[in-house]
Amino acid sequence: MGNIKGLKSKLKNLSPNLVSIGCTCHSLHLCASYASKKLPDEVEQFARDIYNFFSNSSKKQIELNECQVFAEEKPTKILYPSQTRWLSLRAVVNRILDHWSSLTLFFQRAFLEDNLPAAENILLGLRNPIHSQESLKVLVTLDSIIIR
Repeated sequence: MGNIKGLKSKLKNLSPNLVSIGCTCHSLHLCASYASKKLPDEVEQFARDIYNFFSNSSKKQIELNECQVFAEEKPTKILYPSQTRWLSLRAVVNRILDHWSSLTLFFQRAFLEDNLPAAENILLGLRNPIHSQESLKVLVTLDSIIIR
């Protein structure tokens, strides 16, 4: 609005009793953005690692679909956590939660049979308490509160 040379100061000169109220949507967005920076970065990196593992391999995607069918989950793709849209992380985390069993199954097999270091790292992440289903559900709940 501009306290010194902006529109607010010019209108104040014309009408000294003017009350200026900032945009509540903008203020809420700034609060939510700041709050999201306080969430653990590990969760976003973990989601990125999972996405990157499958992103360039149709073979791995097919194997994941087989694990999803075996775990009686609806076969879907892993979502990409956008860097510019922090709210997209909610959908990504929800997708990971929906496929927790099949992802664990897939990465156990990929580590044990193929001995892939990246699969081992993600499997350790799936077993990490920070990335536990309960912790991720708390993040999704916080995100839902921020959105409302």
